[in-house]
Amino acid sequence: MKNLFIIWDEPLDLSAGGIHRCIATLMRYLPDRGINVHYLYSWDYYKTFHLDESGKPGRILSIDELREYLIACKCDVILGQEAVFSSSLTQAVKNLNLPDVRFINQYHSSLLYFSKKLTFDYLRQEWRFNRDLSTRASIAIRCLLYPFWKLKVKRTQNNIYRFNYINSTVSLLLSEYEKPIFAKIIGKKSPSKCHVIPNPLSWEDVATPDILKHKKKEVLIVSRIYNSEKRIDLALKIWKILQLQGKTDGWTLRIVGDGIHKNYLMEIAKSMNLQNVIWEKRQDPRPFYKSASIFLLTSIVEGWALTLTESMQTGVVPLAFDSYPAVRSIITDGKDGYIVPSKDVKNMASKLCLLMENDTLRERMALNGLDSCRRFEINAVIDQWERMLKNL
Repeated sequence: MKNLFIIWDEPLDLSAGGIHRCIATLMRYLPDRGINVHYLYSWDYYKTFHLDESGKPGRILSIDELREYLIACKCDVILGQEAVFSSSLTQAVKNLNLPDVRFINQYHSSLLYFSKKLTFDYLRQEWRFNRDLSTRASIAIRCLLYPFWKLKVKRTQNNIYRFNYINSTVSLLLSEYEKPIFAKIIGKKSPSKCHVIPNPLSWEDVATPDILKHKKKEVLIVSRIYNSEKRIDLALKIWKILQLQGKTDGWTLRIVGDGIHKNYLMEIAKSMNLQNVIWEKRQDPRPFYKSASIFLLTSIVEGWALTLTESMQTGVVPLAFDSYPAVRSIITDGKDGYIVPSKDVKNMASKLCLLMENDTLRERMALNGLDSCRRFEINAVIDQWERMLKNL
């Protein structure tokens, strides 16, 4: 049995997001493949580590105690979940000085995460939503020094990626479309330590075609309501375009989720006099997927977006902006969904209208999605993990 230790900066909470669910999937399925999985998290930039053992009192380990613990447990592999944002975990693992232990840095967020946010548009969004004077002062300084700030952040982040690559056994990406970006950042044409494993489906079962009999005229959004990244306001603009054209009659836009910008967006929807928009709290999204016909993703950047594969495995046709590389690993444009140029609201409204008005097209694309999402079935993805871990 190999022993895998996953380390991150949050305690596991299956309702909190995709990374949590992906970690939980590894913990559940890898032991059947001969790989024991343990989880630790840190709240202080990897100076101390909380040992997450089900049914046992929590233990907090110093870096020295962690080293002794990993040796005692015959640790073979450490899997880090922090690579996009920090090199702190990589440095901590390096300081452990465990030469026989392999270290994997997994990139859950896109390598374009920061470049997508280094824009005046993003800064305008942050200014709009923040009333704190010190925060606004910081935003103002970034605007005034924009070229220098953008260059500084880009250099800092690229240095983090290079440090993480040099000091890892494997750099694990979610999509082949991220590989050229990674190669350019670290200055290697064919980075030998770079592997790709997609995220698995959220649930074991892919729906049967019978689910299409129960679909309603609903367009669904499932999202954390943080508008600077998720850009739910673009979805409201899209709905307004269709409403003015008389295309939303009989259809509902249902938004499931909570977040700091929800009240603001609800006021925006009210001021736009939007009809047939329903706001739901954060909850299990499966009942909403089962009844929805179309899924809408308007984020400026994602890592993978499990909501797209969740929609496909429940017979919902996804539409997404071409705002991050992995979207092309999930959706085959025109076959099982649509990929629209980033922030092109009119184009997205046109594609959404096409699906809303054409039942035959919508059903065909939904059936294609039920088939194509099987690439990401849990056992198929766990097979890839098993091969990689046993070949390290």
